[in-house]
Amino acid sequence: MVIRRPAASAERAALERRARHLAWGANAWHVAEFAIAVAAGVSAGSIALIGFGIDSLIEVLAGGVILWLFSNRSAA
Repeated sequence: MVIRRPAASAERAALERRARHLAWGANAWHVAEFAIAVAAGVSAGSIALIGFGIDSLIEVLAGGVILWLFSNRSAA
């Protein structure tokens, strides 16, 4: 059994900043993935590719939740 100590406030702030940067990067990737997949799906007439693109928007929403959770300082 491993007992973990609470992160110091400076360490916690650095980890929260890293989480926000990763979420922003992932959201940028998913938006690009959405645009490319939908454009390719429309040009190829592929409903599966369009569906894959729409799934990327759902992942952007999930990333938005992560950003929201890590930006609300008053709850911590």
